[in-house]
Amino acid sequence: MIMPHHYINQSQLKVSLLERVKYFFASTKCLIITRFLERTRRLDMMCQFINGDKNGHLHHKYHFVKTLRELGYRVPEQRLYDYKESSDLTPILDFQSQQGMVFCKPLEGSKGIGVYTAPDEEALKEFIGNQKEPYIIQEFLPPVKDCRYLYHVGPEKTFRACYEKHKPIVIGDGKTTLADLIEKEASIPAPSRKKIKANHKRKLKLCPSEGEVIALVASGNISQGAYGIILNDEEHEAIDAVILPLIKDLEEKRGIKMTTYCFDIGLLREVSGITPFTKNDIVFYEFQMPFDMIGYFRASDLTAVRKETQKMLETSFIREWLDRPRDIPSS
Repeated sequence: MIMPHHYINQSQLKVSLLERVKYFFASTKCLIITRFLERTRRLDMMCQFINGDKNGHLHHKYHFVKTLRELGYRVPEQRLYDYKESSDLTPILDFQSQQGMVFCKPLEGSKGIGVYTAPDEEALKEFIGNQKEPYIIQEFLPPVKDCRYLYHVGPEKTFRACYEKHKPIVIGDGKTTLADLIEKEASIPAPSRKKIKANHKRKLKLCPSEGEVIALVASGNISQGAYGIILNDEEHEAIDAVILPLIKDLEEKRGIKMTTYCFDIGLLREVSGITPFTKNDIVFYEFQMPFDMIGYFRASDLTAVRKETQKMLETSFIREWLDRPRDIPSS
C-alpha cells in the first residue's frame, strides 16, 4: 500500500521521547484554546500549529488554488463570494455564464458538507442567496478518477501513495431491498457500508427497479461512505511525473517545505504508457491533512502495514510541528 519512493530516499532524525512529550502538551493546549474560537480562527490555528504560518496557508482552499495557478499547474478557475463584503451577485453570475455548470463549496467547509453543483444561473442565484458564509464558486471539472495523493518524508525513508476515492453503486433487480443490495455488495468495506446505510436510512426498505443504478455516495468523502482503491504502479509513476516537480516548486519557489504533502486531485484522462502525463492531465482541488487516510482503505489493504502507516503519520505531525517555520508569506 505505502510504497518506498525510488526517486528520493533521504534520512531525518527520528522523534525522541522528549519531543513526543513536548508535542503532547503543546497539542493539548492548542485543542483546549481552539474550543473557544470561531470556526475560521480555529482552523487557522490548527493548520499553523502543525505546519507553521508559512506552510499553513496551503490549507486555505482559495489560496491553495491561487498558489498552484501562479506556479503553472492545472486548477479550477474560481471566484470568491462573501455576502458580508458585498451582496452583489453580478461577478459570480458573469463567471457562471462563462463556465456553464459551476461547483460551489464553503470557504471553510469540510467532509463534503455544503457543496453544491449549480447547473445554471437561476440555480446558482437561488443557492448562493441563501448562504450565510463565504463560498468559493469554481469551474466544474469532473475527473476520470477522483484521487488523493500522499507524499511523506519519514525518519528513514520517503514514501508515497495514491488512491482513488471510490464511490460505490448498486443495481436494482426489482425484488431486493436497498438494504440487502448494500449488504450483498462484497466490494464495500464494513466501515463504508455502515455510513452508507446511515445516509440512506429512509430508503433502505425500498426495492429499486430492475436495472436501476443507485449511486450510494454523492462525493468522494470518507464521511459519506467513499473508500480508497490503490492505484497501480503505472498510474503512480504517471502522477509522480507531475506532483514531484510541484513539490520541488513549492519548496524552491515558495519556501514551503513539509514532512507530509497530501493533495486531492483529479485525473482528467486515463493513464497510458504511450502518452506521458503533463500538467494539463491532473487538476488540483485542495490540500489536505491526512488524518483519515487509514479510514479510506479496506481492511485487507492494511493488514501488513497498519502499524507502520499509523506511526508514519504520527511522526509526521510531530516532526512538522518541531520544524515549523514562523514567518508569514507575503503573497
